[in-house]
Amino acid sequence: MGRFMTSRARGTAAREPGPLASEKRSFLWERWKQQKSERGDARAVEIELEDEEAPLLSLQDQPRAGIQVVAKIVWPKELGYEPNGRMRLTTDFGLLVSLELKEGDVGLHSVLKLAPDKRVKEEQTQTFSFYLGPEEEIVGLSYHEVMEGEGSLYYHVHLILQKCHTAETWREPLSRHNLWPVPTHAGHLRDLPKGISKKLLKKLAEDGAEPAKAIQCLRFLKGKEQDHLTGVLYTNSSGCCDILGLTGQSMGFWLELILLHFGLPYMDLVLDIMQLRLFATTGMYDYVLFNLTGLALPVLISIRHVLEFFSQRNPELDVLEAGGRYCAPCLAIAMVLAVVLQMHIVCLTVWSASMRKMHPLLACVKSAEVGEAAVSAVVQMNFLVCMLAGVDAFSTLDLDTSQVWRLGASICISCFSLGLAFASKDTVGSKVLGLPGKLEMAPEPVLAGLVVVRALEVASRILSINVIHISTRMRSISVGGPVAILLLLLTSCLLLNEGGVPDYIAGVIGHPGQVLEQTSLLSIYRSLLVHCVLMLVALGLQLAARPADSVFDDAKVMPDWLMGLWLSTGIVSTVSLIAFARHGSQVEHPIFVGLKQKGANVDYLSYSALAAELQNNEVPKAAMEAAAAVCCIDADLQNGHLDPKSSKTIAAIVAPVRHMRRVSIRCDAISQLAKFVAGSLLESPAAMTRADSQNDVLQAMCNCQWGTSQPAQTQTSTWPASRGESGESIRQVAVALVSVLAVSNVLEELHLVDCRLIPQDAWMKLCNAKWKQLQKADFTGCFDRGRGKGAAALLEVLAQCSQLKELHLVHCNKIPGKAWMKLDNAKWKQLQKADFTGCFDRKVEDAEGAAPLLQALAQCPELKELRLVDCYKIPNDAWQKLCDYNAQWTLLEKVDFTKCFNDFSRSYFFDQQEPEGATILLQTLARCPNLQELSCGDCNAISRAWMKLCVAEWKQLKKADFTGCFNRARAADGSVAVLKLLAGCEQLEELQLRYCSAIPSNGWMELCNAKWAQLMKAEFWECFHDETQQGARGATTLLQVLAQCPKLKELGLGRCTKIPSTAWNCLSEANWTQLKKADFTACFDDERKGTEGAATLLKVLQRCKQLEDLRFGAGSRIPATLWEELRAGIWPQLSRCTGVPQEEQARLRGKADDEGDHLPDRAKDPEGSCNPKRTPGGSLRADELNVNDQDGVPKGGSGRFHLPKHLTAAVMPHRFDEAEDCAKEELQALASCKDLEDLNLSSCSAIPTSAWEKLRVARWAKLQRANFESCFDAESKGVGGATTLLRVLAGCAELKELNLFFCSAIPAAAWKKLKVARWPKLEKANFAGCFNSDSEAAEVADILLCVLAKCAELKELNLSSCFMIPAAAWKKLDIASWPILHKANFEGCFNLDSVGAEGAATLLRVLTKCAELVELNLSRCDAIPALAWEGLQVERLWPKLKRANLDGCLVNSDGGGAEGADTLRCVLRTCPQLKEAWTAWTGGPAVEDRD
Repeated sequence: MGRFMTSRARGTAAREPGPLASEKRSFLWERWKQQKSERGDARAVEIELEDEEAPLLSLQDQPRAGIQVVAKIVWPKELGYEPNGRMRLTTDFGLLVSLELKEGDVGLHSVLKLAPDKRVKEEQTQTFSFYLGPEEEIVGLSYHEVMEGEGSLYYHVHLILQKCHTAETWREPLSRHNLWPVPTHAGHLRDLPKGISKKLLKKLAEDGAEPAKAIQCLRFLKGKEQDHLTGVLYTNSSGCCDILGLTGQSMGFWLELILLHFGLPYMDLVLDIMQLRLFATTGMYDYVLFNLTGLALPVLISIRHVLEFFSQRNPELDVLEAGGRYCAPCLAIAMVLAVVLQMHIVCLTVWSASMRKMHPLLACVKSAEVGEAAVSAVVQMNFLVCMLAGVDAFSTLDLDTSQVWRLGASICISCFSLGLAFASKDTVGSKVLGLPGKLEMAPEPVLAGLVVVRALEVASRILSINVIHISTRMRSISVGGPVAILLLLLTSCLLLNEGGVPDYIAGVIGHPGQVLEQTSLLSIYRSLLVHCVLMLVALGLQLAARPADSVFDDAKVMPDWLMGLWLSTGIVSTVSLIAFARHGSQVEHPIFVGLKQKGANVDYLSYSALAAELQNNEVPKAAMEAAAAVCCIDADLQNGHLDPKSSKTIAAIVAPVRHMRRVSIRCDAISQLAKFVAGSLLESPAAMTRADSQNDVLQAMCNCQWGTSQPAQTQTSTWPASRGESGESIRQVAVALVSVLAVSNVLEELHLVDCRLIPQDAWMKLCNAKWKQLQKADFTGCFDRGRGKGAAALLEVLAQCSQLKELHLVHCNKIPGKAWMKLDNAKWKQLQKADFTGCFDRKVEDAEGAAPLLQALAQCPELKELRLVDCYKIPNDAWQKLCDYNAQWTLLEKVDFTKCFNDFSRSYFFDQQEPEGATILLQTLARCPNLQELSCGDCNAISRAWMKLCVAEWKQLKKADFTGCFNRARAADGSVAVLKLLAGCEQLEELQLRYCSAIPSNGWMELCNAKWAQLMKAEFWECFHDETQQGARGATTLLQVLAQCPKLKELGLGRCTKIPSTAWNCLSEANWTQLKKADFTACFDDERKGTEGAATLLKVLQRCKQLEDLRFGAGSRIPATLWEELRAGIWPQLSRCTGVPQEEQARLRGKADDEGDHLPDRAKDPEGSCNPKRTPGGSLRADELNVNDQDGVPKGGSGRFHLPKHLTAAVMPHRFDEAEDCAKEELQALASCKDLEDLNLSSCSAIPTSAWEKLRVARWAKLQRANFESCFDAESKGVGGATTLLRVLAGCAELKELNLFFCSAIPAAAWKKLKVARWPKLEKANFAGCFNSDSEAAEVADILLCVLAKCAELKELNLSSCFMIPAAAWKKLDIASWPILHKANFEGCFNLDSVGAEGAATLLRVLTKCAELVELNLSRCDAIPALAWEGLQVERLWPKLKRANLDGCLVNSDGGGAEGADTLRCVLRTCPQLKEAWTAWTGGPAVEDRD
């Protein structure tokens, strides 16, 4: 065994130095000391050697430099992303290849090789290193482990570090990367030491928690192919007698190893030999023969285990073969000889003690001893019972008391061994039919009691057999005992038919399964039934033997005391087992508890996570049954931990699906399966050669049984080389998968989302499917993009699902009309939720199928939710089905028919003014008294039909969306009816009336009695616009109602320019204490007549302390005096505001503009050498780290890990797009990462200003890549934080890439922080959209352009859509020199809306100096003047230009740029490598192929 040093030893060394093994090593040691002395290092050094191949350097506790951690990991050079946002990763992404710790230039140990060369020879690898701080120590490791034949592979390894003498603990990734979204990991999350993460989190949750033990070194096995981690050795700094600190293993490990694995077998062996001597001296040679048979059983079984051990690759064998000194055959022969001599237990015990790890053969030895103990117990019990019962052959024996006592002791030890073996089946370390037990193998009352009870059970069972034996003796023959054993064996085969042969044999003397598991396939109650029957038969035979005229002439009577002992033992064991079984029903399985804590839905367990937890290719049936008793199983094949480099067959993957209640599969899962199995659908290559047709494949799939499918041993899955092979593989996988689903009879939920790859012949396999228990079905996206064939078979099956409660067929617009006809006979009496969004949109070819669908829905009395969004092609005769079948949706709560009756729908019903289907639908909805949510946006084709809602009474309505429904005059009368109805909805929480400009004043007057005390969100965009003066008078009524809504959180009155001042004054009494977002865009522009009402509105908003987003628009003309009258600090949480004077924003937030700006000016600190004290990292939940919470760490607890401190990359796009609770903590931690090189926080618009301000202490001297795309857009919640961020970026002299794409909301004060920026190494810059119409900081764009002009290394520049940059700012580029610029994008910078077209001349003049230019985009720059184009008349301009986009620059130009067309044509002709040139405003590219 080797030791890998993780920290310097503290205090006295735990072990004495070992001798050097060779002169070569002596030379190396002396050379190392010489190197240390040459550096002036006088520290004492101790060498520890326990193995010739595992030298260890242990440093004493003197001051020293930090330890360097060096890790080689499978990692791509650049991280890529798929269009769906998922990270594009290689198969073994994150695999740890090697690990090394260095002290200066000298390694503390040889490099740990943790992955074989053949595994990673074709993978990209990178080496990551960092130094541990002087007060940082390692307390554990966290990694994802994949078990393979030759050893374990370790993915995404983290060091668990803590600060010395404190409880501050964090996970540090060896890759130095923090990634989000967290990529799918292979294997299962493990800790070393086991469970260290849970223990640390519990300690962190406690006040005054003591620090964890530091790890002195890692224990590992030096193998031939790779090294194998086995455990840790702790630093024992306290000096007390700590078993764990001294030995690296717990007291329980040593007790189990010494007492149970070593002491108990040899004690039993010694007593058995003594009983052999007893039998021989008394002349009982038949007992000698039987006992010898029992002694021979473990030898034979152990030999078989040894041969199996040496015939398969495993870590222990890899260690033995390391160095080439031993060969497997020689070792196998030696071990077989040791088994024969019964010395193998000594060897295995010594090996386990030295490695601090149980050798796998020890468990085999323990199971082999069970057979010997059983035979010995039966034989010796028979001898004792016959002697006590007075059998003639035993009456003459003269045995002394010591011999009898030794015989009893031998029987007790054998029974105890058997009881221990049976009780261990209920521990997590043992598996019965693949299911682990519920108890930890540690001293605890339940386990101790279970051992005693199982020992009594065995003793009672053996006594019963012997009682039968002596009660049925006859002078001619006596075979009662053997017959009883045979009958017990047959009974076990019948009642415990799910087990194997070992279970049947074990069932003779006891229950072979688990007691605490109620769903065990080996039921405890069946075994107890056998046990009770056995005792009753034995008791009856014994009572029958007492009369003198007994049928059995030589039957013997047991002594009363022995009979009483036997009966009491049997009764106690039976009652106790029942009690333990009932107790087990109250104990949740730790595996299921952990998995449910990690899952979002506690009602379901992930199949892939369960398989990974059990470390199996598939979940065994026993585990499935146990899990099904707790919750349903989700066959989430899209999340399966599949390893394409290992053999994996489709049979092993999809066969368990037929036994699952819930199946969830996505399109990429089918592609993955096709990739992994490469079209091989049978269980073995031999079987595959016999299958000549797809029917053979399907038959093999359907006949697959639990526990019989084995992965192929010789075939390796590879991705098909050609596209044709790939398509065939996908087809075969889809057919096999659907075929398995078709034979399922327990299916309750089926989710096949986006599975459009399933072909028609696969769907046809559902013809005979009977899903009688199906309750939820989701086929979203399965029949779109031209794939509608096969839908008929599916719909025919669904029509027969009488238990169906939820059905989703979203975007299935390619289902033919004939397929929908299969629903004619559908009887979904229990259907509650139906979603057919987009099924009858513009892409549908035959909308006649809507009739049978609506006919089926009309007969669903339990319907609660219905979505028919974008189904505007549904014809009138289809809607008529709701009337014909008298649809009674009295329980309907949510309905959404957005865009069902818009202008597009009218084009299909051109023969009438209004779709009749709307009248029928609204008439049906009017009879739904429980309606809570109604969405009918963009239904502007409805006019008179709204009057059908006059009779409706929706007292429970909470959400109503009528966006765009009343923007035409013909709908004015209908709007009156709708508003009258809404006025009576007192539970209303959300109201959308956007773009409803045609509502008349009398319609708004219907709201005069409305009482919306629960209203939280209200949108009235453009309801009172320029063209709606007829309804503007109703604004007074509306605002009076809104003023009485105390729970209002969001209010939108954008572009309501015709609200008079008198209406605004109605808000004077409003008390919106919970208001967070308010939009009054263009309400107070220069054309507004009621500007006086702004004073009243601002007084109301002054009471809104929770306000976060306030918008008045860029054209707001609210007098400055009104803003000055507002108190300072009234809106402390305000993060987004428009139309508010720049100088007032900071005051209203309660902060000065430069508050917290403690960074020194660059002139004062040009090198950025300021190094403030590190701020402690923010705390974070375990599931928010790079390692997700698969270790069962409880969420939401007070105990949390701190964030990593040695990161070089944090790639977290979309990390905070919806959640901001942990933004402060994570950004504070990132600020302390002084080695950060890559930072990606794109699309994190939800980060609040207070979180960005945590970066004020950041010193990212090594930062090279920064991406903050869309972090400060129009919807951003933390615009104020841009000032802090740009101040930090200004000091990043190593910056090479900067992306601020569409950060248009960055204020001017933030851009000013770039005055001191110096980015001499900047290569890529993206500021597209930063200075568009939404920006209010264009006047300071000159600061940014001045900085960019000094970036001589610039290769790519994107300033597209920055048309608000003034000409003076463009002129700052006069000094620019970009000699290696490759790509330049200025799309739309000089369009007709541009304010700086005159600056184009300066820009084009700079571009003429860019000789390396390859791509140029000046599209939509139609305002460039002609004189600017003339600046391009340079000889040999752009010799490397390949692509030029000048779309719109030369035509339809009002800026005079068209006059420069001749100049531009001449320039383009001189570009020798030009291949694509876009010069037209419309149409395709003008491509000139010069090759």
